[in-house]
Amino acid sequence: MKTVIWNREDGTCPFAFKFKNGNFAEYVGKAFKTVQGAENAASKAKEYYGEDWSLNNLAYEKYNDKGEKQTLYIHRNGN
Repeated sequence: MKTVIWNREDGTCPFAFKFKNGNFAEYVGKAFKTVQGAENAASKAKEYYGEDWSLNNLAYEKYNDKGEKQTLYIHRNGN
C-alpha cells in the first residue's frame, strides 16, 4: 500500500491510499491545508490500520451517537 498526497485546486491537500490493484481510498474526513498536515494524518492512519490491506478493507464511514453517518474515505478508480 502506498500513500499519496494530492494538491487540489481549492488549496486543500487530501491523502489517499493506493492499493495493489491500482485503486485509491481518498480520506475526506477532514480537509488538510498543508502537505505536512496530510502526511502526518496519513502516518497516523497507517499506524492504526496496519501496512497493507489486500482487500481494500477500510472503514469507509462511521456513525456518531445520534446515528448520523460521517464519510471517512471515498473510492477512487486508479489506472
